[in-house]
Amino acid sequence: MLKPHGFCIIVVQLLLAAGMDADWSVQRTPFSFNLGNRPYLQMTPPSFDPLHSDPGDTGQWPCDLYNDTKSNQKSAINGSVGLWFTEPLMPSMLKMGNQQHMTLSEVDTKHSHQTIVILEEDPAVIESATYLFERHPTTSTLLRYQRGVLHVLKGSHVLSTRYHDVILVGHGSNGANGAAQLAGYGPEELAKFVVKILSIFGHLGTLSLVSCNLGNELHFVLQLLQVLRSLSVETKLHLHNSFLSVNSDGQIMTRTGGDWRSHDNSKRVIAELDQRGNLITRSELGCAGPVFPSYKGNVLYLQTLEWPSHPQMFVPMELRKKYPSIDCLEGLTWSLFFEENDRRRAPDYVPDLDQRHLKAIWLTEPGPDENKIIYKHIVNIQDLLVEIRYNAREEVTSDLYYVLNDCIYRVYSRNLSVSLVGKFMSGDNKAEIENFRLTFNEDQRETSLQELRQGLKDTKFNDFCRQTFQYQQCNYNCERWGRYFMTAVFSASVRNFRTFSLFLMSVIGCEVGRLRGNESPLCTAFVGADHPMVTDQPWPDRLKRGFYGCTVDNFDMAPQNKQIWLDQVVAKENDLYIKAKQMMNTVDHDEQTELDIFGKVKVMNKYVFSSFMESFRGTPEGKKLKRGCNLNFHENYNQ
Repeated sequence: MLKPHGFCIIVVQLLLAAGMDADWSVQRTPFSFNLGNRPYLQMTPPSFDPLHSDPGDTGQWPCDLYNDTKSNQKSAINGSVGLWFTEPLMPSMLKMGNQQHMTLSEVDTKHSHQTIVILEEDPAVIESATYLFERHPTTSTLLRYQRGVLHVLKGSHVLSTRYHDVILVGHGSNGANGAAQLAGYGPEELAKFVVKILSIFGHLGTLSLVSCNLGNELHFVLQLLQVLRSLSVETKLHLHNSFLSVNSDGQIMTRTGGDWRSHDNSKRVIAELDQRGNLITRSELGCAGPVFPSYKGNVLYLQTLEWPSHPQMFVPMELRKKYPSIDCLEGLTWSLFFEENDRRRAPDYVPDLDQRHLKAIWLTEPGPDENKIIYKHIVNIQDLLVEIRYNAREEVTSDLYYVLNDCIYRVYSRNLSVSLVGKFMSGDNKAEIENFRLTFNEDQRETSLQELRQGLKDTKFNDFCRQTFQYQQCNYNCERWGRYFMTAVFSASVRNFRTFSLFLMSVIGCEVGRLRGNESPLCTAFVGADHPMVTDQPWPDRLKRGFYGCTVDNFDMAPQNKQIWLDQVVAKENDLYIKAKQMMNTVDHDEQTELDIFGKVKVMNKYVFSSFMESFRGTPEGKKLKRGCNLNFHENYNQ
């Protein structure tokens, strides 16, 4: 497994021959990231390592990864018994797609172009790929892989040379079962992806996985090579066995202990299968570059937070007995959020055709470097849900930017606080820009919900939600309501998934009441003291997120102040759930209303409740449930 358990960036380098297959399209799209116009050498030697050297490095570090005359340590693993042994390095041959054989050094001396592919819409991935492109812009092409299509973002789309370094940039991770993955792909999926690339570019030379610690993931490496062989692809893998980062010069930096180094080939591992299917590995010795004690680049590593693998209840049994509707609330929450392997994100913000004149106007100048920002666009409830899940499931190390009603909100990774930082506006309207800055250029420090709702009329909360998610056109106090919404709903739901379920129920319940001519207290539940995450007890430190937020492992053993705090949270959740369910169980409830409001998200249909409860009843704890969600809500509410 990746140690420590989590995500790290993966850069996969392939040596591929040219060729094009019309069955898998390559589309050229505008490149929205300014890669700059830095000076570069006009010529690139025909033999170089695009990730570790540059044209001026010749002779600087006398270490050639591909020189078989160097001292190497070689190991082999028998795929069936895991037997390790050492043996002298043997010259290796690569079996090409045309059945010709070529040594690795022969392949290396003939390539002169690198194709870089962005596999994920993630700031760290885009930044790393961009840095790699900028290192050799005259001999590189930058692509993005999205929904089965490769889009040319920058550089030549004409593959004029026979051999190419193709670099795939994405995150490494451990799945729910602890198995290593690349950009969410397991070894079998990744192998099929590589074969699909071959359908465009032709013959595969060498496949290199440059990643944090993946060189230690021998089971992943063995599986990948085995699947590739089963698909008639023979190759060698190049990997890293340490943490790494890509600096602004496009160099791979590796870390040992607390020291960052460049050109450290000792952190690289080469792996292949022998004729019997055993895994053979070797590693370079020595050849470490200089130490950079002040290096502050991002460690391309993201930790996967705790995530359940099977249906379970998260509120302690003691509180579920006291507040019986919590079982139903947990069933709804599970049905909304649980996805074992789904890591969907909201779409990137792209102005509509009639909004192409809009530009990001920042409250303070200069604004952040827009070349390194991805704006995620929250258009509907599904976008909101997947981003809440993403922030609860992944340990996001950088601040995220969201666009809601054309306003730009910054969510700070450290504490999930939200700031209004800008807005997409017409750059020609100077008066509107000045008014925006004068009105909202206030202290954006972390503030409480009570402070954020000052100046907001609580009965307008549902109107804001309807305008935003049904009409998709907010027209009143959108900037302030947006910040409040991102704090009271988005960040609060990241901390506790049950909050999002109650938000949906209370807003729908409010709309149902209004259809009957009643202004229900549900309409202000998320603006006043009824908000389920507002308590008179201080919040405990170091709380978990998502399913595991607002709970404790052992209620009896928890400190008394934490027991009191959690009891208050669950009591408010139970009360708000019952009120909303009572309203939605009315005879004249118009189901279509809730579907319209929330973009076809069916939060109250039979499947949402039954899917979790039916699965949960198969567990030892679930078998103890007698009534499940078939509660007499009036009876329970009046107890």
